[in-house]
Amino acid sequence: MIKLTDSNIQGERFILNSENITHKQYLDFLADSMNRPKPESQITPLLINAAVVFEQFRSAFTASIPRINRKMLDIASEALYYSNKKIIQTLDIEFLSVKQSVDFSIPFFLNELKLTH
Repeated sequence: MIKLTDSNIQGERFILNSENITHKQYLDFLADSMNRPKPESQITPLLINAAVVFEQFRSAFTASIPRINRKMLDIASEALYYSNKKIIQTLDIEFLSVKQSVDFSIPFFLNELKLTH
């Protein structure tokens, strides 16, 4: 980001990602880094529908805005792929892998969690 900010590049948009991974891979990285068990259950369409209905009832009874909705869950279950070639070619940079980033940041998160509890 600093290289991009310090450059003369203006009016451009870049994708800043190291790789395309699934939600499951990401959750597995988090579990490994936190020394927790990996998720074993897969969210089924029936569970998604139940969550949406439950949240609609909850928000109606509490007069609050729903925290989740059908669109959010549909997007979360989609496989989205992004290319970082433009930023790599423009600035000649390399990204840390998602696993490396998780392994680096989780100890800070866990330490912060200990301080707040």
